[in-house]
Amino acid sequence: PPNKVEVYLGAATEAPTAMQSQQDNANTMSTVRSALRSLGIADKDMETSSFRIFPVWNYKIQPYSIVGYKTTHTLKVTSLDTNQAGRIIDAAVGTGANMINSVGFGVTSPIQEQMKSQALKEAALNAKAKAQTIADGLGVALGKVTQASEQSSFTPVYRTFGVAEGAGASAAAPTEISAGDIQVSASVTVVYEIS
Repeated sequence: PPNKVEVYLGAATEAPTAMQSQQDNANTMSTVRSALRSLGIADKDMETSSFRIFPVWNYKIQPYSIVGYKTTHTLKVTSLDTNQAGRIIDAAVGTGANMINSVGFGVTSPIQEQMKSQALKEAALNAKAKAQTIADGLGVALGKVTQASEQSSFTPVYRTFGVAEGAGASAAAPTEISAGDIQVSASVTVVYEIS
């Protein structure tokens, strides 16, 4: 089961000037960060994953013109409490976040390595059993291993979400996010001598 959640969330603000858009966004994100800190999220677990300021164009009337500026700021929020995903979203949206890009569940590196090692061990045992079955069918004996290679993969669970701009706190039920399962797979290719 997962032991880590990553929530990508943020705010988009629009104003007549780039400076005002950026300042509005900074104020919103400061409030969002404070709310996340109140949940026990450390500053080191709130990383900026993207930050942009860009013009908003009016394409309805020619010549096209800039009608304002938009600032987007996205944080990657990490928690080792997977049950906290919904609370992170609720706290962020309740304090001004209007972008929830995705929620991902995974495992920390040591656990991931243990899972990969276990999958490789099982794949190697499976390869040996299949090789033995083939050797038995051919009436030969398995010798020593002359070559072995492996390939493993780890698939965390990600879900994509969206929150409409201007969304705010409501008295609705708390957001519930379920972790799901993580998939680890491994394949082993083994070459044996036969006799």
